[in-house]
Amino acid sequence: MTATSALGAITSAIAGRYRVDREIGSGGMATVSLAQDVKHDRRVAVKVLHPDLAATLGAERFLAEIKTTANLQHPHILPLHDSGEADGFLFYVMPYVDGESLRERLTRERQLPIDDTIRLSQQVASALDYAHRHSVVHRDIKPENILLHEGSALVADFGIALAVQSAGGQRMTQTGLSLGTPQYMSPEQAMGDKNIDARSDIYSLAAVTYEMLAGEPPFTGATVQAIVAKVLTAEPEPVTMTRRNVSPATAAALRRGLEKVPADRFATAAEFAAALARTDVPPTASSEAQTTPARAPARYASMVAGAVLVAAGAFAIGRITTPSTNVSDEPIMATLVPEGNELWSTNGGRFAVSPDGRRIVVMSGDTILVRSLDSLGSTPLRHTQGADKLFWSPDGRSVGFFADKQLKIIDLATSAVRGLCPAARPEGGTWGPDGTILFTPDRATGLFRTNVKSGTCEKLNIVLPPAALGARPTFFPDGKHFILTTDLAAYLGEIGRDSVTQLTTLPRMRAVFAPPDFLLYEPKGSPGQSIFARRIDVRARALVGEPVKILEGIPHNSGNTSLSASSNGTLVARVRRDAGGGIVGRFARGGAQADTHSFFRGGTFGLFQLSHNGRRVATGGFQIDVFDLDRDVITTLIERTAARTLFQYPQWSPRDTAIAYVTRDSVSGRLEVVEMSTGARHPVAASFPAGRSPTLNDWSADGRYIAYTLSPGGNATAVEAWIYDFPTNQSQRVVDVASEAGSIRIAPNVRSVAYAADGGVFVRSFPAAGAPIRVSLSNARSPRWRGDGRELFYVDTTGAIMGVPIREDGVPAGPPQVALAVSAIRAVTPNPGGTDFEPSADGKQFYVSYSTTPPRPMLTVLTNWWKHAGVSPRR
Repeated sequence: MTATSALGAITSAIAGRYRVDREIGSGGMATVSLAQDVKHDRRVAVKVLHPDLAATLGAERFLAEIKTTANLQHPHILPLHDSGEADGFLFYVMPYVDGESLRERLTRERQLPIDDTIRLSQQVASALDYAHRHSVVHRDIKPENILLHEGSALVADFGIALAVQSAGGQRMTQTGLSLGTPQYMSPEQAMGDKNIDARSDIYSLAAVTYEMLAGEPPFTGATVQAIVAKVLTAEPEPVTMTRRNVSPATAAALRRGLEKVPADRFATAAEFAAALARTDVPPTASSEAQTTPARAPARYASMVAGAVLVAAGAFAIGRITTPSTNVSDEPIMATLVPEGNELWSTNGGRFAVSPDGRRIVVMSGDTILVRSLDSLGSTPLRHTQGADKLFWSPDGRSVGFFADKQLKIIDLATSAVRGLCPAARPEGGTWGPDGTILFTPDRATGLFRTNVKSGTCEKLNIVLPPAALGARPTFFPDGKHFILTTDLAAYLGEIGRDSVTQLTTLPRMRAVFAPPDFLLYEPKGSPGQSIFARRIDVRARALVGEPVKILEGIPHNSGNTSLSASSNGTLVARVRRDAGGGIVGRFARGGAQADTHSFFRGGTFGLFQLSHNGRRVATGGFQIDVFDLDRDVITTLIERTAARTLFQYPQWSPRDTAIAYVTRDSVSGRLEVVEMSTGARHPVAASFPAGRSPTLNDWSADGRYIAYTLSPGGNATAVEAWIYDFPTNQSQRVVDVASEAGSIRIAPNVRSVAYAADGGVFVRSFPAAGAPIRVSLSNARSPRWRGDGRELFYVDTTGAIMGVPIREDGVPAGPPQVALAVSAIRAVTPNPGGTDFEPSADGKQFYVSYSTTPPRPMLTVLTNWWKHAGVSPRR
């Protein structure tokens, strides 16, 4: 009989009592259907034994045996409502649980938080202890038979296995039908012992608990025989090899629960439950440090000889372990360099070392790469475009990151990506040992948390000072305390506490937490850009002891060293990518390089703009320089007047008669204009908001407007695009959320603006604000108009320059086409420098800046920094 015909037959047979809706599952003994109890108007689960099993058992004996379980009443036991026989079918009825099974949760999460594991195991143990005291042994404890409802465990099918075996007797062996699941069978049950007692259930529960922590049962194999062979002869790998945060007491309880000989296990399930939560390891318990495996009982070893031969072809699922010792006892310093065409991005949050100190994840282009520290090759992770702010899970199996305005996680084994919570402008995240992720979604709303098993997102009720709103969190190993770091300070927080404590100010770099309890930072006035470590006393909520120097002479960009620390004493540091003299290559559309020009002087920032007539280039930095492309002559228009004064982001006036720029000192930035003919400088607008760095983007073709962007700061949480109006001396914000500084450009007809936001390039009407129109097909940046406004250029994720035809009203007139392939640029230089470019007025040529020398190694690795610094990892 097919499954469909069997369901139809039983539906008809019990129609007067239960109205069957649909089949919801099938197991080794029964098919489960969702039904409505007609008499009591409630949803129930009707389980129908498979016809061959029912024929073997016989209705009268089975129904007599199942009555024993009907009297079990316990909060964690799913009760038996009804049982019977209808048209040859044996069925029994239980409440329908609106939730999921433990197997479904394990399939989704693989490993559960330690606290959840102990709580659920203790609830199952409570049910078992109650049943055992009523002389009922379950005999089939497995994740499929543990249901989860409102966070609590309910044991299903209690006593069904006993009823089947009691009813079937010898006929069960003759037909080859088996009871139990081999991964969770006790050795005595696997060998077919008749006298199975409560200690067999304890073994099975220990195996389930082990899987909740380790991600797989104690023994796995390709065949039933292979698994049984291991159950009878092998010792399980210590659970702490996979979950090092499991306490020694819990690990010892599991080992004792999995003993081969029943007499060596706990006498009762209640004892097992108590042992799981102990904080001290009883001296009589087996130790996780035991190196000599216990010998299997002689009768098991002899009976399983055939199974061992089968097991030679079995496979075990490999585990990613987190060693408690370093790769080397002595400190080792080395450099990591990109391989092949990899272009690493190592700004803060774009690389991270794994908890075991053996791998890194790093952004290369638009994708996360995984790189082992002892190999040259890297593995790209699919579906990670636009990722930022990378962080590892404690077990090293997954990586968290932010992309597409979401907090996401990726499983490294399967490349499966899951979005968890919205995060518009994230600052960072951290993954605790219980699966909790603490993260900062933006610079205004404070701290949030989620859990990888639930996916619910909630704001923590922790009051943060304004300076800490955009902080990056990092958990302590206890998953309770955490560090918040900004570019200015470091704070200590605690889950459940409504405020944080400032630990120190940070005048030069964002501090980094290094397990188990160190803060790494660069103190004010430290020579040679040195990194120091200090201990954090969580009880005193303060830094203690004197700073200890760890690294010295690590060059970095913009006064912000990026570090990442593992749990075993490995540090990875970003180093500055130095380049040679600046070069601008002039490329014809399509790829041929026409000539090169070297006009960047020392101290400039590689920012340049081509004049409207295409004959001169203005560069900014410590001075404003103008380079004549025809005569190959540099003229300094504005000289440096003070040590901390900068002249940035030059923009040509419509007729190339003046240059607008931003001048900055240590306090503020101002917009000024310098006349080309006289060198006279005129202030244009008041100072920009304090704490917000301006980037000048464009000067409109009619001379009326200047476009600029402001970096986040103050009450702003993202880059904002503004346009200054000369006649009114007023500025208006035209784009609330841009994705980069230097992004907004005014169309030559002054009827549209183009800007980069949300990973793409958009056009919208101006000055009246219309709906934005996306013109790029993927992530993109750096829009530039052709001189007549009929084409818009931008840089895609590969570094290629793309061109989109644009109508007069700003609407795209066709799809993007490659205007200059990145291969043409890389044929000239290995370091295109992010494709900073300017198109000629006719769009037939492109001026592209790059470096004359390839980048230096970008990451420095120091292993066992504790010993290098002469400090102890534990107090």
